[in-house]
Amino acid sequence: MALWKGPRLMFDFHEKHLRKMNALTILEGMEKSLAFVEIKQKYSFQYFNTENPNNVDFSPWYGNTATVFSFYKNHELLERLSKSGYGYQLSLLDPRYIKRSIEYTHCEVAATGAIPVFHQGYGEACTHRVLGKPLTECKDSGTIWLSNENMEQCADLIATLNTDDGLRNEYREKAYEFYKSHQDADAVFDEAFKLIGEAKGSTRQSYPSSEVRRLGLRKHLVLDPSGSLPTSRSWRTTATC
Repeated sequence: MALWKGPRLMFDFHEKHLRKMNALTILEGMEKSLAFVEIKQKYSFQYFNTENPNNVDFSPWYGNTATVFSFYKNHELLERLSKSGYGYQLSLLDPRYIKRSIEYTHCEVAATGAIPVFHQGYGEACTHRVLGKPLTECKDSGTIWLSNENMEQCADLIATLNTDDGLRNEYREKAYEFYKSHQDADAVFDEAFKLIGEAKGSTRQSYPSSEVRRLGLRKHLVLDPSGSLPTSRSWRTTATC
């Protein structure tokens, strides 16, 4: 667990807003470390050190302190994320390391059908590969951009989404299409080959889409082959740390 992954922002948002909404907040991937000691000293939470979240009764933890788990199996986490209303990925790096890159954990939130809640600073620093604008300035991203300065506005939006099934589905579908367009194989590999060519001081070799598919390089954001999105949610939040 590292502090640049945003656990302090997640705990602050839960204690100041989500808890008052009777929400369940689950953080996974918080192994014990020096950073963990700092978090433990500042925040109250229920730590399940060795338990599997699939075997835990969460009913007492709605509207309570956040629940925290250590290591996880990624395919099991994705299944749990697909049953959550919102998926938080609050990492923030130096902008020079972001440019046009997002993490797999950003993609997984959108692909599993949860509404993305991402760090506003990351969205400001990251440029959409196709649209050429910072993610926070793009329309129809389906994303809630959270920071220490806008918690109340984000909480108000979540409260609205909690009571509007149609708007909630609209957000999920927009997020899926938005991050798919950014992380689509055609856009990613075009950029990768261009950068390789520039590094070698020559023009990149051109690979048509059919050849990319033949080489097994055509991989999309899609995790669910059906492309379907879940239609119902309890107000459960999952965050990875």
